[in-house]
Amino acid sequence: MFLNKTNVITSDLDYGYPVFCTTIVAFSAFNKIVSKINIPTSVGTDPWTWRNLIVSGTHGLIVGIWGCLCLLLYPELIEDPYTASNPCIFHMVVFCSGYFVYDFIDHFINGKSIQQWEVTLHHIACIVIFWHNWHTKTFIGYSCIALLTEGNSFFLHSRKLLRICKIGYESILYRICVILNFVTFVLFRVLPIMIVLHGCYVTYYRHPNLFVVSMTTLCAVIVTIVNSVLLWRLCKTDIIIPYYRRAKPGEKQQSENNNSKKID
Repeated sequence: MFLNKTNVITSDLDYGYPVFCTTIVAFSAFNKIVSKINIPTSVGTDPWTWRNLIVSGTHGLIVGIWGCLCLLLYPELIEDPYTASNPCIFHMVVFCSGYFVYDFIDHFINGKSIQQWEVTLHHIACIVIFWHNWHTKTFIGYSCIALLTEGNSFFLHSRKLLRICKIGYESILYRICVILNFVTFVLFRVLPIMIVLHGCYVTYYRHPNLFVVSMTTLCAVIVTIVNSVLLWRLCKTDIIIPYYRRAKPGEKQQSENNNSKKID
């Protein structure tokens, strides 16, 4: 029954809250496990960043693979996201909602909510809209497509971990990560949001729920802001700064010292 197409029995979707709560507990436990692992000396006095990147990267990897499998197994996600829903897709949305709640709490407890305001804003918007969707069992297909953005998060966090480990742009591994970062940024961040917005406003007559349309609009604006910030940081760190390093080799060491103070 787990692999049925869109013939969903309502009881199959009644495990939302148990999965939601289990996800929060599971990521909290995983965070504790990661905190016991020896961290690189380059992390310095901020071990929270190392832990958060590993936990968030793990979530991105799981959801990225999960989302791609949903697209392969259920092509109706693209054909008609409005009606597409089954336990596999549904529980992916619930799983991500649980992670966003966990990460929001983790940021708050560790005093990072203001410092990483774009992450906080993103999580609040996602928690509200995705919780509403799986709680009411509506717009599950669109939610799944929107969550493909987490596939890019894996490469985004991998890039940050490489920088913390002092693996810079000169490394082939880092350059491969940069390329995959930009490719998945377009495929997993830009395209899914375009699909969701197209479904909400071009075929708006199919879903006249004003709350969902309003929240989707708000989320789209917030995600666009977050994506713009992320894209600028990527371009600045992985394109602009390396270009000037090559143009002015004498300033290379100074640039490295300045960038080591803040991992973009």
